[in-house]
Amino acid sequence: MDLTSKYVGVRNYVHNPNLRFLEKEIANYRVLALQGGTRSGKTFGAIHFLIRCLSQYSGLTISIARETFPALRGSVMKDFISELKEVGMYSKSDHNKTYNEYHYGRNDVEFFSIDDEQKVRGRKRDIVFINEANEISLEVWRQLILRTTSKIIIDYNPSMPDSYIYDEVLPRNDCAHIVTTYKDNPHLPKAQVAEIELLRDTDPDYFSVFGLGQRGTNRIKIYVHWKIMGTGWPVWFDEESYGLDFGYNNASSLVHCGLRDNTNFWEEKLYEPGLNTPQLIDRLGNIIQDRNIPIYCDSAAPEKITDLQNAGFNAMEAEKSVKDGIDYVQAHPLYIHEDSANLQKEIKRYQWKVNKLTGIKLEEPVKFDDHAMDAGRYGSYSHYRLQGYRVRSSSNR
Repeated sequence: MDLTSKYVGVRNYVHNPNLRFLEKEIANYRVLALQGGTRSGKTFGAIHFLIRCLSQYSGLTISIARETFPALRGSVMKDFISELKEVGMYSKSDHNKTYNEYHYGRNDVEFFSIDDEQKVRGRKRDIVFINEANEISLEVWRQLILRTTSKIIIDYNPSMPDSYIYDEVLPRNDCAHIVTTYKDNPHLPKAQVAEIELLRDTDPDYFSVFGLGQRGTNRIKIYVHWKIMGTGWPVWFDEESYGLDFGYNNASSLVHCGLRDNTNFWEEKLYEPGLNTPQLIDRLGNIIQDRNIPIYCDSAAPEKITDLQNAGFNAMEAEKSVKDGIDYVQAHPLYIHEDSANLQKEIKRYQWKVNKLTGIKLEEPVKFDDHAMDAGRYGSYSHYRLQGYRVRSSSNR
């Protein structure tokens, strides 16, 4: 299959102009490794390449994979379908949501998670795109590439100091290694640019990874004890609360926090930027059925808390001590619902600040992409501190 032909049938645009391989270097490499900082546009660059392939060729099988299906569904799968609609290539009748497939002419696109053994070791494909490839194992990587006949595309944020990507992928002679940053993304709002650039002074090491897309160093993550849970999620809790972190340019984040047998359970209920107060109240009204359950909110916006109270919600200021709240969360087992894609993304990145002169870890988290982290801490720790409840055992219910 020759992927060097001039693309037709879809408008000629590249989300990230730095991804030149899309038009010039595709013929020379089998593997395309897209390393980049946050908001660099690397995922959209890959999506646009795949859409162009659909528009130009016939009889392709394209696989798009990620570690878990909830993460896949909430990120690259959602973005792929959105971009198809943007260029007028989407048809509802061609979208098989039962089998998570999209058909365009004689081309097939399948979406699957890495824990789907049948798909990982299943039929051959022409192209595979592995989103957040640093999340998968070396064995899964090998299984996927053995069943791919043409192009292999991976994207990843280099936050991990050690990975099979550095040892097994990048040294390949047929691998194009492309590094992008937020500066390569012309569509990034100024507010997000400012937030990223603030890291240059507050935590240069963190800025090196998430701003400049450089390989991470051995840093200390804040939460290392959490696990993902789907089947077996409790249907009742000893205690329930919500944590709410307000945002506008950044996401407003609502996390449902359940406690059962001294174990915390967090589930993402809302993660959406651009909400004004009336819109937020409307969203909460559709989510929260029992308005007696307390909502612990970002204390920096007391006027919004008042608005929530006037709308009938049991809203109150969250306990302010960040370090004590983190200590509490660390001291209890923590499960995160498998559908909470943004919550999982944030907790993997949640790290302590490091003194830029001494390299010593500080007792303060990096303030970046932590909206769900704040909400989870508000809900769990504030309920523990402010309600003064006694933890019950399920055997005593």
